[in-house]
Amino acid sequence: TEPAHFEVDIPSGWQKHYTKKYFLIYKGDPYRQYIMVQERPTDKPFKHSDKLIDAGMTPPDAADVIVAELNADKQILDLKLIEQSRATIKGNSGFKLSFSYRLSPGTRFRTLYYGFVKDNTYFSLRFNVAADREFGRDLNVFHAVVNSFRFVADSTG
Repeated sequence: TEPAHFEVDIPSGWQKHYTKKYFLIYKGDPYRQYIMVQERPTDKPFKHSDKLIDAGMTPPDAADVIVAELNADKQILDLKLIEQSRATIKGNSGFKLSFSYRLSPGTRFRTLYYGFVKDNTYFSLRFNVAADREFGRDLNVFHAVVNSFRFVADSTG
């Protein structure tokens, strides 16, 4: 299933994969480095924290919901928040998180995460890289994907 309400450009040499829950772009091993774009209704609670993000929240409050969700996820270990700040994503007021974490087998990851609400939908764009790869190498590719983000009119209505 293709994403219903957005499109992004696929970087040269990267592959794409869709599921009902997310849109993944990756180069090489998708478990070592990926860009994930998601949309979710604001009335759907997050899985681990049971919290909601709604259109009336300030960007810092919405960021706090995501941090609470990450902290509540038992698979995420040693979460270290590097940066939490406001950000504008394609003209939408949102937030940026930078963090690192470890999964139980021991692999450490570094993540750059943008989130924002438009109407009744929460959108997130995430760049995730395993610690054995250079984080900054494809950071410009992630920013190009973020900059290419665009909304698609719902053709079913």
